[in-house]
Amino acid sequence: MSPPRRKLCVVDRIAWAESASPTWSLTEGGRRPAVCWDDDVTAELGPDPDGLRLALLAERLKSGLYYPPEVIEFSGRFRQEGRPLRVGDRILQRAPLLPFAPWPFVWSVAEVCVMEEEPDRFLFGYITTTRHLGRGIWRVEARRVEGRLSLRVWSTAGPGLPPLLARPPLRPMAPASCPAEGD
Repeated sequence: MSPPRRKLCVVDRIAWAESASPTWSLTEGGRRPAVCWDDDVTAELGPDPDGLRLALLAERLKSGLYYPPEVIEFSGRFRQEGRPLRVGDRILQRAPLLPFAPWPFVWSVAEVCVMEEEPDRFLFGYITTTRHLGRGIWRVEARRVEGRLSLRVWSTAGPGLPPLLARPPLRPMAPASCPAEGD
């Protein structure tokens, strides 16, 4: 008996994601898009005397739960295997074209490029692939210093579309913790 079609589609989509080539490198960078944003935002998140908030944040990131599901849904081999993300994993992202509407949606693929876990620090990041609508790198670092938690999000990103199609329509749709400076 063959597997249900929905499961087969997920397996096919994962194979499709894993066959994409990276468009960026953690160490060497990449070709900057004609329209590009460099964001670097740090937020103080308040007290974390025992490190519990840092641990919970790290678990969410390792689970691919760093955007609300109504903004971007995540999948990939890591979900199929029931394990946390690790460096080299492909993240299959499904995002609605219209905010909060279930359809139409687009698929994109990113690759986990960095994950470092220390008692008072967690760093996670991904790069885009040829099957992503954008091009660039996104990183988040959570730090606990003197019992206080902070979160830094920094990225270099732009659309993989021609510049005339990229702004203004796509920038407001970009999921971000905070707006970019100047926006």
